Amino acid sequence: MRRPFYSGLTFMALGRIDIAVKEFKKAVKFDYTDVESHANLGLAYYEQGKLDLALKEFEICLELDPEYDAALGNIGNIYNIKEEREKAIETYKKLLEIKPNSFEAHNNIGLTYYEINELDLAEEYLEKALKLEENQGIIYNLGLVAYKKKDIDKAINLFNKSYEMDSQNQNTNFNLGCIYMELEDYEKSIKYFKNSVDINSQDGVAWEKLGSAYLKVEEFEEALKAYKKALDIDPDDGETHEGLARVYIKIGRDNLAEIAIENTISLDENKPSSYYVKGLILAERGNLKEARECYNKAIEKGYNLSDIYTSLGELCETEHNMEEAIENYEKAIELGANTGNDFFNLGYAYYQIKELDEAIENYKKAIEKNFRDITFHDYLGKAYAEKGEENLAKKEFDIANKLFSI
Repeated sequence: MRRPFYSGLTFMALGRIDIAVKEFKKAVKFDYTDVESHANLGLAYYEQGKLDLALKEFEICLELDPEYDAALGNIGNIYNIKEEREKAIETYKKLLEIKPNSFEAHNNIGLTYYEINELDLAEEYLEKALKLEENQGIIYNLGLVAYKKKDIDKAINLFNKSYEMDSQNQNTNFNLGCIYMELEDYEKSIKYFKNSVDINSQDGVAWEKLGSAYLKVEEFEEALKAYKKALDIDPDDGETHEGLARVYIKIGRDNLAEIAIENTISLDENKPSSYYVKGLILAERGNLKEARECYNKAIEKGYNLSDIYTSLGELCETEHNMEEAIENYEKAIELGANTGNDFFNLGYAYYQIKELDEAIENYKKAIEKNFRDITFHDYLGKAYAEKGEENLAKKEFDIANKLFSI
């Protein structure tokens, strides 16, 4: 008399979970000791999102059969969904006592440790899972752990291996895009973010990241397209509105930039970078006092990237406050600003206050970063000339002239 049980299975397969629940309830009422009926009723509740009811059914399974491993796995999964991580780990470990070679248990323990930032333990259990069964998912998960541990080379190797096994895995493509974005290899990041949105065109975050990568390589039209796609999917994403503002600044559309950044602030008034971008708009308009206020507000709220100090330096330079400009340019370099322009800006500020040795030192660093920049050589020549070092000055002016004639 298992007709309700089999009817329940049929309705589950058809996606009629509500009817399946009714049938499984009939089955457990007919035979309370039927473990499979309780287990499937638990699965049906799980599909409905009724986690406490599902948990109760799986616990009944264990009362009836203490070694029913599927129930332990499902209980662990429910604890994970409820973010009760320690209980989840404890339950998965009970499963390992019954099935020491359970691939799923090792994998789930590893992922749960990852969620609570116990990265060494996460790696240990995921590597055990990999020994039991080599598959793309485990290699990807190990890549996540390596990425979170800041072991970038290892993360790239693992994600590349995952990509070789399944190039259509969106998560792999997305994370490779993120890594190459951090490494400032923007062409590669564009490749993987494009793959990501090709695989799932409804991933707004991936579209936003693609827009940011295009912005870095100054492909502004492509950046706009990507950001607008992201907003079609999630109109309330502050990162995307801010990205749009940055593009509009670059293409001289200040009014649109202002609208975009005000949208960002209205969505999250505590987002530090939005005040930095608002400051850029104000500085572009010559509203230096208001721009400075926005930059300082961004810093107060926790924005501590090199670009804001570069912008503050430029603002101070416009105000002819070279000492403060130097302070900000040096802070930018301390935080990682490392282009020829960064050192040139610092050198120029020193040059303006006639600290020629400091100016020369920084102009030289700028040239090391970009030998073919005519301006760098020209200003180094001027600094040498003011020091009376005519031969060195002539050498730099000659280089500048040769570069100009190429």
